Amino acid sequence: QSLLDVATADQQDILSEKFRGEAVRLATDKHGCRVVQKALQTLSGPAQMQLAEELLESLEECIDSPHGNHVIQLSVERLPADFLSCVIVALEEKVLTTATHNFGCRVLQRLVESCRRESML
Repeated sequence: QSLLDVATADQQDILSEKFRGEAVRLATDKHGCRVVQKALQTLSGPAQMQLAEELLESLEECIDSPHGNHVIQLSVERLPADFLSCVIVALEEKVLTTATHNFGCRVLQRLVESCRRESML
């Protein structure tokens, strides 16, 4: 986790490649979720989006996780509107279930905080 803070751009690229295929497993792990959150905070835009795309593929699993939901919340706060749109579309038909879920409601709260009113309509 702290390696990401001091890594050069080349080293960050190497680390982001190591995350490939492991993002969801790490995001739903007690300690791994902190690593993924740090990666989302420190990696470059393309590397962040690669990580985000992996998380989107297993969005429900991450939201249902006591650890993964924190990763999705941070993603919603930090990533561009394209990511938010994908999350909204993925949750459209599951809003009620997500809103009444212990962790899902937190993700929805971050979405509401992060989106402009026009995006929510």
